[in-house]
Amino acid sequence: MSKAKKNVVPFYDRPALKPKNAKQKKYINTLKHSTITLATGSSGTGKTYIPAVLAADMLDDNRTPIEKIVICRPNEGPGKTIGFLKGGMEEKMMPWAAPILDAIASRWGGGAVGKKRVEDAIQRGTIELLPLEYARGKTFNNCFVIVDEAQNTDWDSLKNLTLRVGMDCKLVVCGDVAQKDIKGDSGLAVLMDLEYEYRTPWCSINFEIDDCVRSDVVKYTLSLYEEAGV
Repeated sequence: MSKAKKNVVPFYDRPALKPKNAKQKKYINTLKHSTITLATGSSGTGKTYIPAVLAADMLDDNRTPIEKIVICRPNEGPGKTIGFLKGGMEEKMMPWAAPILDAIASRWGGGAVGKKRVEDAIQRGTIELLPLEYARGKTFNNCFVIVDEAQNTDWDSLKNLTLRVGMDCKLVVCGDVAQKDIKGDSGLAVLMDLEYEYRTPWCSINFEIDDCVRSDVVKYTLSLYEEAGV
C-alpha cells in the first residue's frame, strides 16, 4: 500500500541518526533488522528516543512498509494512574506518551512545526496512543509499535501484546526492571528471562550506566544510587 506524504521534508534530506556510542550503534542496527527488540537497562541511554526517531523516519520513507506508529504505555507509575486523569482516552494518554511524541516531533522539524505534525498524525490515526489493556484483539500490520516503561506491565498484558505482531511489524519493548513501580512480577522481567533461556527470534540490547548519554550528572547519579543501593 502506497503511503501518502504531503508537506513532508523528504526522508533523504534528513541527517542520519548518529549513535553516540557502540551500544547505540548496535541498537540502531538491531531495530532496523529485527521484528521484536527488547531494550533494557539504565536511564538516559536512548532506549526510547532511538526507536521513536527511527519510527518517525520509517513512517515518512516510502521504501518501508510502516504506515502507523503505535505507542503503548502501562497506566502505572509513581503518580496518578491513567484512570484518574481528566479527559478522554487520547487526552489521558498524552502525558504518558509525551517522551516518545517529543522525540518524533523533534525529528519532524521540532518546535511548532514538529508539534503540529504530531497532532495531525494523531488525528489521522497514523500515530495511535494505545493503553495496553486495549491491545487485545488487535493485529499490528505495517506498524512500528513502541512499548515504553514496560517494567510496569504485568505478564498477561505484555504476553498479549507480543501476540499482536502482524505482517511488516516492528515491536520495541523498552524498560528498566530496576525502576518497577507495580506490585508483583514484571512482565518485562519474564520476557527477558524467556529471551535468555530460549533461542528466541527476538533481539535484546541491555544498556548499562556507562552507556548513559543524557548528561554526566545523570551518569554520576545513577552510579551513586547503584552504590548506595537506593
